[in-house]
Amino acid sequence: MIKDYNKTRRSFNHLQHEEFTRKFVKYIGGALESYGMSKGYNLPRSFYNDLAWGGLEGTNAFKKLSSSERKRISNVISIEQYKKDTNGNYKTPKGKKSGC
Repeated sequence: MIKDYNKTRRSFNHLQHEEFTRKFVKYIGGALESYGMSKGYNLPRSFYNDLAWGGLEGTNAFKKLSSSERKRISNVISIEQYKKDTNGNYKTPKGKKSGC
């Protein structure tokens, strides 16, 4: 992260988010899956991996994903948060409202 900062002089906030995409997204997806299973959910790992991208949609790593991957991930996150896909169509979330 320090090397990236020295090269780019971008904000540490930006660099921290980029670091999350490199090091933690797959682990966050696994942790979400474990939590979901403990609550009785039986959903595919890809669902949890998509949720792990929440808050990281402005990163370079996200922008490098294919357009279909970006669309899928954004839809999963939007549906779970707002009960709407990215086109504004109402959809039923797979999870229950957490109260956060």
